[in-house]
Amino acid sequence: MAASSFDAYQNYTINNFDLQLIQFDDMQTSLPIHIENIQPILSVKDMTVSRAFYKDILGFKEADWGNDNFTSISRDKSGIYLCKGGQGNSGTWIWIGFYGDIFTLHNELKAKAVKIRQPPLNYSWAFEMHIEDPDGHILRVGTEPNYNEPFFDKENV
Repeated sequence: MAASSFDAYQNYTINNFDLQLIQFDDMQTSLPIHIENIQPILSVKDMTVSRAFYKDILGFKEADWGNDNFTSISRDKSGIYLCKGGQGNSGTWIWIGFYGDIFTLHNELKAKAVKIRQPPLNYSWAFEMHIEDPDGHILRVGTEPNYNEPFFDKENV
């Protein structure tokens, strides 16, 4: 997509701050930036317990700079920030897409006593299951749908 051209600049002073707003000629075009990445920040009660869940059970790696109040965990070029006692609320939902067998993953997580909120179901958008982390955050873990099987969302409408 080509970058939008600028239609007009408008200068403002608000609370002694000089601002310059750019008006695009095509408001349907995105801002002229490249998004590096998007990572959710999850509030956790006990960093030790959360680290163990994400690292030991789900196989994430922790950033070297992480500490007991704030850290980053990542796996396969995707990451999540964990913040002790702040920046979010329990019950946040996160999508984690993956390549692999969802039933093998389901069985491994059950064997590790992970709380399964929804077993694997084949939806038209993904074959997914829901698991809960120690702080009540819901991880929607899924892979491509199985087009050879009926979709749960189409059968139960």
